[in-house]
Amino acid sequence: MSKQIGKHFFVVSAVTACLLLHQITDKVPDPYLDEIFHVPQAQRYVSGDYTWDPKITTPPGLYILTEYVLKSVNLFANVEPSVAVLRGINTFGLAAVLPWVLYGLSKEQAHSISLFPVLYFFGFLFYTDIWSSIFILAALYFSRSQRHILAAITGFISVWFRQTNIIWLLEFMACALIDQLWTMWPDLTNTEKKRQISVLWRHIKAASFHDLVRLAAAVSWAYSLVAAAFGYFVYLNGGIVLGDKSNHMPSVHVAQLLYCTVFIAAFSWPLWLSIKTPLRFLNVIYQKPLVFCIVALSFFLIIKYTTIEHPFLLADNRHYTFYLWRRLIKVNDIARYLAIPVYYFSIWIILKSLGGSRTQNLLTILVFIGATATVLIPTPLIEFRYYIIPYLVWRVRIARPESARLIAEGIWYVVVNIIVFYIFLTMDFEWPSEPGKAQRFMW
Repeated sequence: MSKQIGKHFFVVSAVTACLLLHQITDKVPDPYLDEIFHVPQAQRYVSGDYTWDPKITTPPGLYILTEYVLKSVNLFANVEPSVAVLRGINTFGLAAVLPWVLYGLSKEQAHSISLFPVLYFFGFLFYTDIWSSIFILAALYFSRSQRHILAAITGFISVWFRQTNIIWLLEFMACALIDQLWTMWPDLTNTEKKRQISVLWRHIKAASFHDLVRLAAAVSWAYSLVAAAFGYFVYLNGGIVLGDKSNHMPSVHVAQLLYCTVFIAAFSWPLWLSIKTPLRFLNVIYQKPLVFCIVALSFFLIIKYTTIEHPFLLADNRHYTFYLWRRLIKVNDIARYLAIPVYYFSIWIILKSLGGSRTQNLLTILVFIGATATVLIPTPLIEFRYYIIPYLVWRVRIARPESARLIAEGIWYVVVNIIVFYIFLTMDFEWPSEPGKAQRFMW
């Protein structure tokens, strides 16, 4: 029965994606927003011209993929690298490849997760997010399956689409090492999470140094080669960003983590919301008021001293973040601080969900937090796309929700997608500086 449902879902999803791609290409036939950089670059690669646009900040993985896909197709038919064709490569990844990868990670949840709105939207534009997510999730799948060479290879490929995927690949390596330690000492599984590190430390002190080194080498050598290659690239390039370095300088944007927590909690609400949720949260504060005060003070300092207002955020009113920033965060001097309880609640939801998973322990949770922080804190610009992979990694690691909640999640995603695409396709506007050119709202 579940296989039949999966087949029906795949067919409906594929047909819907084709129809939606046609509609978008009909309404928006020309490259839109960042496509004005990606489309010409891909077209040059297909024609054999590897001249690099200095405005592009990400590696050429998307263009290399496009080049080889179209050269393969052109063995049988002549297909030009038009905007529609290039978008179609991403749509194919969204509708056909992504569900397959997610099925490997969690077959019961693959259908609903594949509809995740922010990623789903960019499956119909020529952006790097779809294939970046596909390959890094494939690396996670292989890592969890203890096929570490394949994990390193797919992780290496993913870095060619988004540099920060190197952090996630190293996170997978760290979690694989931790899982091996839990396998070596099974009593850790039944140990209370807050005591796991102390118990683990006792085991490590009593273990043979040779055995620990052999274990670490067996798991990490392939990942380490990828990390070394990436380090060499950073050395040669003089930094992690390829082009437009002046607008993408690393920062100390700790507040970015707070925004990400709200993003995760908001999109996952069907999985955790109940009548008792607010009461349980208030009870947590009541039982540990000192912890709440310390965390709230920390958030206050983070907001006060690390909030960054990137020029791009204020200059482009096509992104939803523009309106969220102006109408929620910047509405007055104290508005940004009023969100502190929301941040606390969101973090509580995220950690509670991870803590309820049998596959997660205290160390893997800390490693996830560290990876998310490493990816987001240096990023000065606020974009929902930056939260896609943290969300997906968190989502596939939490305990499987009840079927009713999975259905609610799928419906929620579908509703959001319908609204977002309706706004994108029908509520266009013009800039006075570019009369006659339609601008559209998007993530």
